[in-house]
Amino acid sequence: MSEEFYILYQWHNGLDISVITDDLRFDSYIRFFSPLNICLEDYHFLMKLKWDCDFDDEKLNPKWFPIISNNGESYFFTKGATDQTSSSELIYLWASEDWSFGPNYESIESFVKSIYECYITGVYDIDDNEEVICTNEKLEEEIHRKYNPNQPSWELKFE
Repeated sequence: MSEEFYILYQWHNGLDISVITDDLRFDSYIRFFSPLNICLEDYHFLMKLKWDCDFDDEKLNPKWFPIISNNGESYFFTKGATDQTSSSELIYLWASEDWSFGPNYESIESFVKSIYECYITGVYDIDDNEEVICTNEKLEEEIHRKYNPNQPSWELKFE
């Protein structure tokens, strides 16, 4: 695992879903960084699903470790590696029929910065049902690119 993964989990075992800061509600879009025991439960569930459904590693690589879950509908994975690195790409996987990939983030830090800026600029807002809505998809992608310049365009990721 990356150094930033260890820093996050040594600092705090995930992030409580009810945490609210002055500018940002973490419990809506990103849900939360799951506590380590939940990450392990998600990992074992997904690996069982992988073997039961015979997914190849491109769909669900056993070296990926889920650190964020959106009620089992989507996941963010960090890549495991033999050698420790300073950061690790976050891979977004939507658990649909075809297990679609969404935009990735270059690191946990770039993920948090991207989401944070989307909230403080009003790109993300919370509707009456307390669901996050995107008010400006073009600006959302610009912010994503600002913090993740080496990631492919969102449009390419969703094709």
